[in-house]
Amino acid sequence: MYVSSLVEGDIVKVYNAESNGSLLGSATVAEDYTTVTIKITQLGTTTGTIYISVTSTGAYESDRTAVSYSAE
Repeated sequence: MYVSSLVEGDIVKVYNAESNGSLLGSATVAEDYTTVTIKITQLGTTTGTIYISVTSTGAYESDRTAVSYSAE
């Protein structure tokens, strides 16, 4: 999963549910970057939705944003 328009130090988390659920992966944006790539295991053979949050330095974790994915 590739996420852009970020700021150095942002922490991006990927979940399998809008609230609660399991954390599928996370990554921190490196120095001098505005993007991050998060590797997660195969999500299944059908379409679905994952949820992404961002935590900026000194801030609370954002609400989760739904992202649809195609069948693998």
